[in-house]
Amino acid sequence: MILGTHSPLKVLTLLVFLLLSLSCSKDSDLFADYVLTDGQDAIVEDDSRSSDEDDSDSTTEDDSDSTTEDDSESNANAVSLQSYGAVGDGVTDDTVAIQNAFDNEEHITSDPNKTYLISKSVTLDQNMAQTINFRGSTITRNGRVHWMLNIDKRNYNNSLTTIRNLKVDGNDKSGSTIDIKSRVHFENIEIYDVIHDNANGIRMLVYNVPGVYGQSVFDNVNIHNLESLNSDGSSGNNPGMVHGFLVSAQETPSQTTQIVYKNSELYELWGEDAGGITLNSPGFDTSNSPLSFWFENISVRDAQRRTVKNFIGNTTWINSTFTAAANNNPKLVPASEGGLNPAGLFVIASSSSATGSTNNLVCGCTFQGHPDDPFDSWYTQVIVQGQNGPAGAEIRNSTFTGGHGGRWGTNGITLIGILDDITIANTTFGTTNTILGGGSQQQGTLLIDANNVYADGKSKAFSRVGLKYSEPSISYSPCPTID
Repeated sequence: MILGTHSPLKVLTLLVFLLLSLSCSKDSDLFADYVLTDGQDAIVEDDSRSSDEDDSDSTTEDDSDSTTEDDSESNANAVSLQSYGAVGDGVTDDTVAIQNAFDNEEHITSDPNKTYLISKSVTLDQNMAQTINFRGSTITRNGRVHWMLNIDKRNYNNSLTTIRNLKVDGNDKSGSTIDIKSRVHFENIEIYDVIHDNANGIRMLVYNVPGVYGQSVFDNVNIHNLESLNSDGSSGNNPGMVHGFLVSAQETPSQTTQIVYKNSELYELWGEDAGGITLNSPGFDTSNSPLSFWFENISVRDAQRRTVKNFIGNTTWINSTFTAAANNNPKLVPASEGGLNPAGLFVIASSSSATGSTNNLVCGCTFQGHPDDPFDSWYTQVIVQGQNGPAGAEIRNSTFTGGHGGRWGTNGITLIGILDDITIANTTFGTTNTILGGGSQQQGTLLIDANNVYADGKSKAFSRVGLKYSEPSISYSPCPTID
C-alpha cells in the first residue's frame, strides 16, 4: 500500500477499521453456536399393556446437516448444547449436560451431526414451551436405558415441546425410546434399532389435562427395526409386543385434542405380536369425543402381525399404504416359537378393552396382502370388528390387492361382531379380495357402492354374507385434507 501524503489521522482511522472488521468476523463464528430452529401404557389380544424400556449405542455421524430452517434458526436466544458441556463424540457421557440444558432453556440447538451418548433417561418436564433443533444429531446409548427421552408437561398450560432433526438410535440395547405425556411437535425424526420385550418407538399417553389439549404433530417421523426379544436375546415364547407408534388414551380429553401423524414410514417391526401403529382407549369409547386422530401419507410394511391396530374411534386415514410382510421373511417369528397368527393387516375394532370404535374414515389407501399364508390360520387385509361395543368405518377410494384366499377363500374386508354404520365406496378389489360379513349384532347401515370395481368381472365382492346391506350408487368424493 502506498501511503503517499496521507495524514497520520487517516492511517489511524484505517487501522481501527481493520481491527473492528476482524472483531465482527469472530463474533459471527460465536453466534453459530446459538443458531435455533423453531422448537418448542399397550394393546391387542391383551393390548392394554404398555412398555417401558430403552437402550442404545451408536456413534454414526452424517456428513450432511439435515436441518429444517425457519425463522427461529436465527433466534439469538437459542442456546447450544455445547455451551452446557455436551461433547457429542459418541463416547463421552452427555446425559448431565443435556439434562441441564433441558431444565433451563426454552430455545436449544446443537452443533450439526453430533452423537450424544446417554446413560439414563433425559426428561423435558419444565413449565415452559421449548424448541430444540438437533440439526441432524443422534442420541444413542451403550447399555439398557428405559425410555431414552421422556416428555411430561401434562399439568402445564404452556407445554408445547418442539423437536426437529433428531435421530434416536437404540443401538440394539434393551428398552423403548420416547415416552410422551404432553403436547408435542416432532419433525424430521428417525428412530431405529430398538430391542425390548415390549418395544416401543414412540408411546404417547393421553390425559384430560391442559398440557395435552390442542394439536400434536408428528411430521416425517420414521420408525424402523424394532424387535421383541427374550432377555437372552432369543425370539419367541414370550408375551412381548412391538409398537412403532403407540397412543393410549388413559382419559378422554374434555377439550379439542388432535394427534396428527403424516409423511412417515414404519417398517421392520418384529416379535410375537408386532405392529406398526397402535391406538387404544382401554375401558371407554372416544368415538364421539374431542379426541381425534389424523394419519396421512403413511407407509407401514414388514410387521409381524398387523400394520395397524385401530382400537379407538374418531380416526382418519388418508392416502396411506399398508403392506404385509412376505411369508419367507426370516424375521417372522413362526407359530412354533410363539408368533401370533397374522389376523388382519389393518384392524378397526372395539378390542383391547375399548368399548367402541366408530367415526373412522379410510380414504385413498392401498392394502397389499400376504402372497400366501405363512401361518396355519386365516388372514384378511381389513377387519372391522365390534367386540366390546360397536365398530364402524367408511372405506372409500381405496385399493385391495394381493393376498391368499384364506380359510374362507377371502382376503379383503371382514365385518364381524357388533357393527355400526359401514360404507364401502369407490373401492377396487383384486382377484382374491372380497367382503366377508358375519355381524352378530348389526345395529347400523351397511352400504356397498354399486360403483366399486371387482376383479374377474364379479358383480359384487361378498362371500359368506350374513348382513343386511344395500348397493346404492355413491358419488365420488375426494379425500379430505387437514386444515
